[in-house]
Amino acid sequence: MSGLKKGWVNILRVLISVGALAFLFWQIGLGETLDVLRRADLRCLLAAFLLYVCSLGIRAGRWFVLLRALDPAVPFGRLLRLYFVGQFFSSFLPSQFGGDVVRALELTQDTDSSAAIGTVLLDRLTGLLVLFVMGLA
Repeated sequence: MSGLKKGWVNILRVLISVGALAFLFWQIGLGETLDVLRRADLRCLLAAFLLYVCSLGIRAGRWFVLLRALDPAVPFGRLLRLYFVGQFFSSFLPSQFGGDVVRALELTQDTDSSAAIGTVLLDRLTGLLVLFVMGLA
């Protein structure tokens, strides 16, 4: 992707994110949101944040193991960053798979397209399988 095109894509990403946040604040009300945040227990919020970050690290580790079989040159730090970017876009795009598309597209800069798309799909399927097995327990 050319530098100019990538710049426009990044601007579009920021505009979508800002627009989504503005819509949420408009629907819920900024004052009400701030009031809820003021009343929240900061220790619980910090614990939830740390657990979320750890879960992303574990999922990035799973993706790293899957990709390592096909392309051992992609470092874990790169995949962790892409997982965070993917989660960001999953939060704001209409479907949960939007973040997966972003992860796969970004990973094609580091490895071939089939490995990028295949490991993202396999990572998603592995996560669904784990949820299914846990649901049976």
